[in-house]
Amino acid sequence: FITPATQLKVVPQDTPSMGVNVLVGDAYINGYWYRNDNVYPLKLSNANGTTERIDLVILRLDYSSRSIYLKVLEGTSDASPIEPSYSRDSDYYDLVLASIRVGKSVTTITSSVITDKRNDSNVCGYVHGVVDQIDTTDLFSQFRASFSNFMDQSNASFNMWFADLKESIKYDTDKFTV
Repeated sequence: FITPATQLKVVPQDTPSMGVNVLVGDAYINGYWYRNDNVYPLKLSNANGTTERIDLVILRLDYSSRSIYLKVLEGTSDASPIEPSYSRDSDYYDLVLASIRVGKSVTTITSSVITDKRNDSNVCGYVHGVVDQIDTTDLFSQFRASFSNFMDQSNASFNMWFADLKESIKYDTDKFTV
Protein backbone atom coordinates (compact mmCIF):
# COMPACT_ATOMS: atom_id res chain seq x y z
CA PHE A 1 0.00 0.00 0.00
CA ILE A 2 1.23 3.49 -0.78
CA THR A 3 0.21 5.27 2.43
CA PRO A 4 2.33 5.82 4.41
CA ALA A 5 5.18 5.83 1.93
CA THR A 6 7.42 3.76 4.21
CA GLN A 7 5.22 0.63 4.12
CA LEU A 8 7.41 -2.47 3.61
CA LYS A 9 10.38 -0.28 2.68
CA VAL A 10 13.75 -2.02 2.81
CA VAL A 11 16.37 -0.07 4.79
CA PRO A 12 19.85 -0.88 6.13
CA GLN A 13 20.10 -2.00 9.73
CA ASP A 14 21.22 0.65 12.22
CA THR A 15 24.32 -1.19 13.33
CA PRO A 16 26.85 -1.85 10.58
CA SER A 17 26.02 -5.32 9.32
CA MET A 18 25.15 -7.42 6.31
CA GLY A 19 21.49 -7.04 7.13
CA VAL A 20 18.48 -5.00 6.18
CA ASN A 21 15.15 -4.27 7.84
CA VAL A 22 11.75 -4.36 6.20
CA LEU A 23 9.60 -1.67 7.77
CA VAL A 24 6.04 -2.13 9.03
CA GLY A 25 3.37 -2.33 6.35
CA ASP A 26 0.57 -4.15 4.56
CA ALA A 27 0.36 -5.90 1.20
CA TYR A 28 -2.26 -7.57 -0.92
CA ILE A 29 -1.18 -10.40 -3.23
CA ASN A 30 -3.69 -12.11 -5.52
CA GLY A 31 -6.50 -12.03 -2.98
CA TYR A 32 -4.34 -12.64 0.10
CA TRP A 33 -3.65 -10.06 2.79
CA TYR A 34 -0.25 -9.61 4.46
CA ARG A 35 0.54 -7.49 7.50
CA ASN A 36 4.01 -6.85 8.90
CA ASP A 37 3.41 -5.39 12.40
CA ASN A 38 7.06 -5.00 13.39
CA VAL A 39 10.33 -4.12 11.70
CA TYR A 40 11.48 -7.40 10.15
CA PRO A 41 15.26 -8.06 10.00
CA LEU A 42 16.80 -10.03 7.13
CA LYS A 43 20.40 -11.23 6.98
CA LEU A 44 22.33 -11.27 3.71
CA SER A 45 25.16 -13.70 3.00
CA ASN A 46 28.72 -12.44 3.26
CA ALA A 47 30.13 -10.73 0.20
CA ASN A 48 32.51 -12.44 -2.19
CA GLY A 49 36.06 -11.10 -2.07
CA THR A 50 36.47 -10.69 -5.84
CA THR A 51 33.05 -10.22 -7.46
CA GLU A 52 29.70 -8.55 -6.81
CA ARG A 53 26.16 -9.90 -6.70
CA ILE A 54 22.62 -8.54 -6.63
CA ASP A 55 20.17 -9.86 -4.05
CA LEU A 56 16.41 -9.31 -4.04
CA VAL A 57 14.22 -8.76 -1.00
CA ILE A 58 10.85 -10.27 -1.84
CA LEU A 59 7.47 -10.83 -0.32
CA ARG A 60 6.48 -14.37 -1.30
CA LEU A 61 3.00 -15.83 -1.51
CA ASP A 62 3.51 -19.58 -1.07
CA TYR A 63 0.40 -21.34 -2.36
CA SER A 64 1.27 -24.78 -0.96
CA SER A 65 1.84 -23.57 2.61
CA ARG A 66 -0.87 -20.90 2.27
CA SER A 67 1.42 -18.27 3.73
CA ILE A 68 3.15 -15.03 2.84
CA TYR A 69 6.63 -14.28 4.09
CA LEU A 70 9.65 -12.04 3.52
CA LYS A 71 12.75 -13.58 1.99
CA VAL A 72 16.10 -12.74 0.42
CA LEU A 73 16.79 -14.22 -3.02
CA GLU A 74 20.57 -14.35 -3.30
CA GLY A 75 22.10 -13.53 -6.64
CA THR A 76 25.15 -15.14 -8.23
CA SER A 77 28.53 -13.45 -7.75
CA ASP A 78 29.92 -12.29 -11.08
CA ALA A 79 31.99 -9.52 -12.65
CA SER A 80 28.72 -8.28 -14.22
CA PRO A 81 26.03 -9.45 -11.78
CA ILE A 82 22.36 -9.67 -12.69
CA GLU A 83 19.31 -9.92 -10.48
CA PRO A 84 18.17 -13.44 -9.58
CA SER A 85 14.87 -14.66 -10.99
CA TYR A 86 11.80 -14.25 -8.85
CA SER A 87 8.81 -16.59 -9.13
CA ARG A 88 5.35 -16.12 -10.50
CA ASP A 89 4.01 -19.58 -11.11
CA SER A 90 1.58 -22.12 -9.64
CA ASP A 91 3.78 -22.54 -6.52
CA TYR A 92 4.84 -18.98 -5.65
CA TYR A 93 3.98 -15.39 -6.43
CA ASP A 94 6.77 -12.95 -5.51
CA LEU A 95 6.66 -9.19 -5.12
CA VAL A 96 10.11 -7.60 -5.34
CA LEU A 97 10.45 -4.94 -2.64
CA ALA A 98 14.10 -4.01 -3.29
CA SER A 99 17.31 -5.04 -4.98
CA ILE A 100 20.60 -4.83 -3.12
CA ARG A 101 23.96 -4.59 -4.85
CA VAL A 102 26.42 -6.47 -2.66
CA GLY A 103 29.86 -5.19 -3.62
CA LYS A 104 33.01 -7.28 -3.39
CA SER A 105 34.41 -7.58 0.13
CA VAL A 106 31.75 -5.33 1.72
CA THR A 107 30.87 -5.92 5.35
CA THR A 108 28.04 -3.40 5.69
CA ILE A 109 24.89 -2.73 3.69
CA THR A 110 24.18 0.98 3.22
CA SER A 111 21.17 2.77 1.76
CA SER A 112 23.18 3.71 -1.35
CA VAL A 113 23.20 0.06 -2.55
CA ILE A 114 19.46 -0.54 -1.97
CA THR A 115 17.14 0.14 -4.91
CA ASP A 116 13.49 0.49 -3.92
CA LYS A 117 11.31 -1.55 -6.32
CA ARG A 118 7.93 -1.08 -4.60
CA ASN A 119 6.76 1.50 -7.15
CA ASP A 120 7.67 -0.66 -10.17
CA SER A 121 4.37 -2.23 -11.23
CA ASN A 122 6.22 -4.88 -13.26
CA VAL A 123 7.75 -6.45 -10.13
CA CYS A 124 5.66 -5.05 -7.26
CA GLY A 125 3.48 -1.95 -7.56
CA TYR A 126 1.09 -0.24 -5.20
CA VAL A 127 -2.45 -1.28 -4.36
CA HIS A 128 -4.82 1.32 -5.75
CA GLY A 129 -7.98 -0.73 -5.32
CA VAL A 130 -8.54 -4.15 -3.86
CA VAL A 131 -11.13 -4.93 -6.52
CA ASP A 132 -11.28 -3.94 -10.18
CA GLN A 133 -12.31 -0.33 -10.38
CA ILE A 134 -15.45 0.64 -12.25
CA ASP A 135 -15.98 3.76 -14.32
CA THR A 136 -18.52 5.85 -12.41
CA THR A 137 -18.78 8.63 -15.00
CA ASP A 138 -22.17 7.44 -16.32
CA LEU A 139 -23.49 6.84 -12.81
CA PHE A 140 -22.60 10.36 -11.69
CA SER A 141 -23.99 11.86 -14.92
CA GLN A 142 -27.30 10.15 -14.21
CA PHE A 143 -27.20 11.33 -10.61
CA ARG A 144 -26.49 14.94 -11.67
CA ALA A 145 -29.35 14.86 -14.21
CA SER A 146 -31.76 13.40 -11.65
CA PHE A 147 -30.68 15.90 -8.98
CA SER A 148 -30.97 18.81 -11.43
CA ASN A 149 -34.49 17.67 -12.40
CA PHE A 150 -35.43 17.37 -8.71
CA MET A 151 -34.12 20.88 -7.98
CA ASP A 152 -35.98 22.37 -10.99
CA GLN A 153 -39.27 20.79 -9.86
CA SER A 154 -38.68 21.84 -6.23
CA ASN A 155 -37.90 25.41 -7.24
CA ALA A 156 -40.99 25.59 -9.49
CA SER A 157 -43.18 24.20 -6.71
CA PHE A 158 -41.69 26.62 -4.16
CA ASN A 159 -42.11 29.58 -6.52
CA MET A 160 -45.81 28.69 -7.07
CA TRP A 161 -46.38 28.32 -3.34
CA PHE A 162 -44.62 31.61 -2.60
CA ALA A 163 -46.59 33.46 -5.31
CA ASP A 164 -49.84 32.09 -3.85
CA LEU A 165 -48.74 33.15 -0.36
CA LYS A 166 -47.90 36.68 -1.54
CA GLU A 167 -51.26 36.91 -3.32
CA SER A 168 -53.04 35.70 -0.18
CA ILE A 169 -51.25 38.24 2.01
CA LYS A 170 -51.92 41.05 -0.49
CA TYR A 171 -55.61 40.14 -0.59
CA ASP A 172 -55.90 40.07 3.22
CA THR A 173 -54.08 43.37 3.68
CA ASP A 174 -56.46 45.11 1.26
CA LYS A 175 -59.29 44.53 3.73
CA PHE A 176 -57.58 46.29 6.56
CA THR A 177 -57.21 50.02 6.90
CA VAL A 178 -55.12 51.84 9.40
